[in-house]
Amino acid sequence: MNEKKVYKVISLSSTSADLSGLYSKYCYKFDSINPLESPYQIGIDYYSKDIELLNGKVLTFHFWKLYFQARFNFFLEKLVKDADAGLLMFNLTSKVSLYNIEMYIRIFRAHDPDLPIILIGDKADLMDMRAYNQEYLEQYISKNKITLYFEVFSEKDDNTHIEEMYHRIARLVFERVN
Repeated sequence: MNEKKVYKVISLSSTSADLSGLYSKYCYKFDSINPLESPYQIGIDYYSKDIELLNGKVLTFHFWKLYFQARFNFFLEKLVKDADAGLLMFNLTSKVSLYNIEMYIRIFRAHDPDLPIILIGDKADLMDMRAYNQEYLEQYISKNKITLYFEVFSEKDDNTHIEEMYHRIARLVFERVN
């Protein structure tokens, strides 16, 4: 029997970035797990998306959107072991937002130094509130060996380039794995 390959992308965001918005409009949500009913947040939302490459091959991606407090980072260390990529989102209008995801980069790199990491800057339409200039972002991307970088608009705006972003991620992961 020929089993279908499913590609796994672990995704996290700083608390002020809207990762759910990135998935809810463009992917199928097929499960959520929130095992702890307590004031300590921990959980996983699972999204699926089929992406067709230029050669006609259709790839299935599972995006694992993790949310938990830093004290639960040991879960991330276990989940990232078989990931095909990491996706991190930060808020372009918050200085602490980018700083907060550096621990996730270290965890991804500790497991696989070559794991593709996709960085997404949220709220790109709020130019007058932007906390990072282009030069700083370019240095950050280079220093942390970020594979792909995208900027997306707030939820209220039309993100016509999101589908292209998904296709670029699919090509990157497919070329790396095959």
